[in-house]
Amino acid sequence: MKRIRKITRHTLKFFIIPLVIIIAVCVASASALFYFYPKDKVLAIVTETAEKTLKRRVTASDIRYSLGGVRLSNVVILNSMDPADSALIKIGRLGLRFDLWSIITSRFEIKHLQIDDMDLVLSYDGTKWNLESLL
Repeated sequence: MKRIRKITRHTLKFFIIPLVIIIAVCVASASALFYFYPKDKVLAIVTETAEKTLKRRVTASDIRYSLGGVRLSNVVILNSMDPADSALIKIGRLGLRFDLWSIITSRFEIKHLQIDDMDLVLSYDGTKWNLESLL
């Protein structure tokens, strides 16, 4: 009986207590992330970085995110930075996975990209295709 109590005490001491502490730290970290980086702020960081990279206006209607990535809805990439310009690419859902540290430091480095329901609008103005300037 003493041996069982000793095993139970060691199990509690070396397995269960650290497990509870790890879970509590993960929950606190996730809560802090969602508190300090609300949806609007993360959406602004993502679209602003995409605009700087693509040199085109980028909009998205909604964002859902977790610790590993974000999912954007109704993403539109325009032909230029002018908001009145026509759309080049329309994406229903765009999944991005990134390094968590990169988003905290306001650098957005994509590790994985998933595109669902994409419409590409090609046009030719007599000298070049609109997609050519994007590439």
